[in-house]
Amino acid sequence: MIFRTPMRSKQAASPEPTPWEISVDVDTQLALALSRASIAALMALSPHAAAVMRDALAREVDLLQAQNEPTSLAAAGGVLDLLRKAA
Repeated sequence: MIFRTPMRSKQAASPEPTPWEISVDVDTQLALALSRASIAALMALSPHAAAVMRDALAREVDLLQAQNEPTSLAAAGGVLDLLRKAA
C-alpha cells in the first residue's frame, strides 16, 4: 500500500490591490490609530473624562447594535473590546 500526501488545491492568484484600495486602507488604519490614541489620552486625563468617554462609547455601541447588520455589529464589537482594554 502506498501512502500519498494529499495534494493541495491551487489557490487563485489574488489580484494586486489598486492604488485606490491601498489609499482607503491607509486612511482607515490612520483614522483607527488616531481614534485609539485620542481615546487613550482622554481616558488618562481624569476620572471624569474617562467616565464621559465610556458613556459616549456605550451610546455608540447601542446605536451600532440597533442597526443589526454585520458591519455595524463588528464595529460595536471593536468598540466593546476597546472599552474592556481601557478598563
